[in-house]
Amino acid sequence: MQASLIERQESGAWAILASLRLAINPQDVLDRFGGPVPLLQQSAEALKGQLPWTSAQVERLAAAQPLEDMLFSLERLERQGITLIPYPHPDYPPLLKQISCPPAALWCRGHAGVLRRSHVAIVGARQASPYGLRVASSLARGLAEAGVGVVSGGAYGIDAAAHEGALGARGASIAVFGTGISRDYPASHRPLFVRLAEHGACISEFGPDASPRPEHFPIRNRLISGLSLGVVVVEAGDKSGALITARFALEQNREVFAVPGEIFSDTSIGSNRLIQSGARLVSSVSDILEELRGRLEVIASPRDGSLPALSLPLPADLPAEATTVLACLDRAPRSLEAVILESSQGPAKVLEVLMELELAGLVSQLPCLLYTSPSPRD
Repeated sequence: MQASLIERQESGAWAILASLRLAINPQDVLDRFGGPVPLLQQSAEALKGQLPWTSAQVERLAAAQPLEDMLFSLERLERQGITLIPYPHPDYPPLLKQISCPPAALWCRGHAGVLRRSHVAIVGARQASPYGLRVASSLARGLAEAGVGVVSGGAYGIDAAAHEGALGARGASIAVFGTGISRDYPASHRPLFVRLAEHGACISEFGPDASPRPEHFPIRNRLISGLSLGVVVVEAGDKSGALITARFALEQNREVFAVPGEIFSDTSIGSNRLIQSGARLVSSVSDILEELRGRLEVIASPRDGSLPALSLPLPADLPAEATTVLACLDRAPRSLEAVILESSQGPAKVLEVLMELELAGLVSQLPCLLYTSPSPRD
């Protein structure tokens, strides 16, 4: 009985850390404090200097909701079929532990065990063409028939087609939410999410009731790639969220694949450019399976070697919004949240600009979505 209580307290403490969304690697919590409960018992004064946090972040941690309240919330969620998968749990995805700053915990609707399987992500345009939808569904079906799980974001267009293709082959598929796990977004996909929970899983790193906010979805994209051995981009525009997922995949040493599209289509600009920059061209599911052969079941060990760098060129004249974002950075690491506030630009725009600046070598991304840039004097 005592052991069960201790386990529940540990889970509740991991849930609190996840909901606070602080820039800390869960492994550091284990290594430095022995677990999340001792960390939450620290005062703000005692925490200063122990971890790379700002004073405001330390105060947020010290003012976190009581553990008893979180335990009550977890019990309520469990009655709704929602479970918590804390970082040390056996069902926590092994590949996800290899990315920088993995979530302290995941909320899950469905079968948590599928998270341990080998997966490939399929992402792309929301306003997809009939060709793109057919390709996404066909690739997902082929992967499912080969025993490979399919990961996507549950959105309109390519995401939904990928989920449907996997389900149609009676395979497992995972939807990664950019909202809390209690929210179905978009609402019209509620029947799809129900089926995914029955045959796979829906997961989120955000608090259970978190609303859909623009900055959540690029953050969500790093989980889509982090869960997967590779990312397949099917139809992506020049400023597509799918390109952000591809960029995360490269940083996480995942394979990047792209499906060629019409040269006259705006929704093919990004995917065609990925191929030009070195992504593996996909014309059938065998292209994916052949590239990943030997690694589909070996997911607990990091990949050896590195991927060739993909690059998307920055426009010749630095846009005004890029200059504004760049002015917010110097050698000292700045959080994504701080850059958004200081630049007075929308989260989606800031993330898009940061990606372009990083690809141009003007900005460096550190673990936990921290950014730096050399000073103008360098």
